[in-house]
Amino acid sequence: MQIMTRKTKKYLSLANNIWWPLLLCLIAMLFTLRPRLFSLAYGLIDPSFNYGVNQAAANHLSFGTDFISTYGPLGFLVSNFLPSNIYKVSAWMLVYAFLLGYGSYLFVKYYYPQNKKHWLIVLAIIYTLSMTNGGNMIEWNYFSVFLIWCFIYLKLSNRRRLLLGIAMSLAASIFLFSKFTLGFGTLATLLLLICFAPVMSKREKIQQLGIVSFTSIAFIVLLGIVTHTHSLFLYMKSALIMSAGFSSAMSLYEPHTQIATFLVFISIIIIFAWPIFLVRRQALKYVFIIPILALIWRYAVVRQDMHLEAILPVVFPLVLMLFLSLSLKYSRARNAFVGLIVVVLASASVWANNLPFSGPNGYSSFVSSPIKNVIDGSFINFFKINKQRATWTTESALRTSGAALPQTMRQKIGKSSVDIFPWEAVIVASNDLKWKPRPSPFSFESYDPYFDNQNSSFFSSNDSSKYIIWHNTSDRSIDARSIFWDEPKTFRTFLTNYDVIESSQGFMLLKRKLEPDKLEIIQKQNTVAKWDIWLKMPQTKSDTLTFASFEISKSLNTDAQELIVRGGQYYIEIKWKDGSTRNYRFIPSNTKQGILLTALPSSWDSIVSLLENKQINKDQVEAFRFSQASGINPSSQPFNISLTSIRLLKK
Repeated sequence: MQIMTRKTKKYLSLANNIWWPLLLCLIAMLFTLRPRLFSLAYGLIDPSFNYGVNQAAANHLSFGTDFISTYGPLGFLVSNFLPSNIYKVSAWMLVYAFLLGYGSYLFVKYYYPQNKKHWLIVLAIIYTLSMTNGGNMIEWNYFSVFLIWCFIYLKLSNRRRLLLGIAMSLAASIFLFSKFTLGFGTLATLLLLICFAPVMSKREKIQQLGIVSFTSIAFIVLLGIVTHTHSLFLYMKSALIMSAGFSSAMSLYEPHTQIATFLVFISIIIIFAWPIFLVRRQALKYVFIIPILALIWRYAVVRQDMHLEAILPVVFPLVLMLFLSLSLKYSRARNAFVGLIVVVLASASVWANNLPFSGPNGYSSFVSSPIKNVIDGSFINFFKINKQRATWTTESALRTSGAALPQTMRQKIGKSSVDIFPWEAVIVASNDLKWKPRPSPFSFESYDPYFDNQNSSFFSSNDSSKYIIWHNTSDRSIDARSIFWDEPKTFRTFLTNYDVIESSQGFMLLKRKLEPDKLEIIQKQNTVAKWDIWLKMPQTKSDTLTFASFEISKSLNTDAQELIVRGGQYYIEIKWKDGSTRNYRFIPSNTKQGILLTALPSSWDSIVSLLENKQINKDQVEAFRFSQASGINPSSQPFNISLTSIRLLKK
């Protein structure tokens, strides 16, 4: 009996039995492996955006030059919309599940060796990290698993730390090519982990920093070659510009988002203060959690809406890992209480942003998703590649049916190259077209002069796409922006280099001219604008279009707000001659490019009329004024505005 008892204890010992990590890896796979081949859809921004990233990678476009977006050439590892990438994504998910299971095992082995029920804690970690793995925030789950290995790093011997550091640098490099900000934050996390690890001497830290940095650089260069990213500098530059402009370009201020922002802020402050309060000087070893919390703050708070859900797959497991780490020496009750506060605040912040506690996207789904993954057979379907492809084909055809072009339009295009404006790239897939996108192929992301100039140069070159398909979004871009103000210089290039040759069923087909027309400057007028004061438009003929160029002077408070939280929302209220008015949001960084004012269309029919005739029709703008709906007000000082009236000289 005693022998059996000893053998049973040995079998149940997490630290001494090799079958435990294998079993936990299997459990992690059951919870996390599910089909990641998303169907295409027309009329929704995200499917088109993700399809575009996948297609650009499949066609070996060089990211940062030929193709610019927030996701990189390995973006399909985060969101796969093409069957051709399904094997790579499946392999990536298998590695992820293994690292989750084995990492959870090692974490509890090193941090909780005295607890006889430690296997339940491992399952809790796996379950917590699996909860949101079925949604579109999977990149944050990757970061949480990365954090597990950061905690493990602190408990290893020097030689094992070096090997783990090299492995983590390789993972961070992959993150960098999947989503630049995620990779940048991961590398920062790793470097801080090494710098502030209390278990190493100064010499060991310098040695590891050197080796890990060299490994990262070498692997990043290798990945750049493999993924056809010819200029790493331009890839990183474009990603940083896009990330920096995200604050001013995205989201809408609403009363509930202000509450959600406050709750997220309090949660993050508590997580920062928690180790400092308990371990004081030793808290420096937890400095590595700062980059991910900073990224979560920027990502969730700037964009708001469903993006706020990103806090859940990071805050929940991080609180659990900190609790287990800090409770070795300190009161578990106190730790549990603090952790509970953070979890409640994080949950409340999502709720405050008008996201439901129940329903298909609510907390009930969030908490039960790992169990549903096993019960509904998603785990089995993960390995049925042919079934995934068949499902993708059927659902994509159904959901992109509205993207079918008129037959006459499709015949005119033939096998020639096309680009899509403003963003519905799934039109390419739905109509079997040859896609040749502009460098920044989604107008809602082209909110900086850098991207606007790149796109304008592309359409001015002989290498540009022969046709442009302009689909109906009415007069609006996203977040109350005007569709004509996201890339204003590019729009003027459309006027000179392309003509509308057909318009029907919510589509316009533009064809590149053999020789571009020229824009003749008819009149220039400089005036001074003040906030909330109406300005009269200059009187011009119907064949003359007027563009406004200006730069908003910002206060120190405004700059601080854009850096720490998010930029304020700037609007121009347009008054047409028929007496109607409408507010359009503009992005301050892009207004020096010259935005269309005279004949700003207010409907799809007006857009078609403007592009076909290239002159004012019924939408004659009479006056306009500047305003800011919310956020910290800019400088109240007047600012200069240049109104340039131009006429198209046809060849």
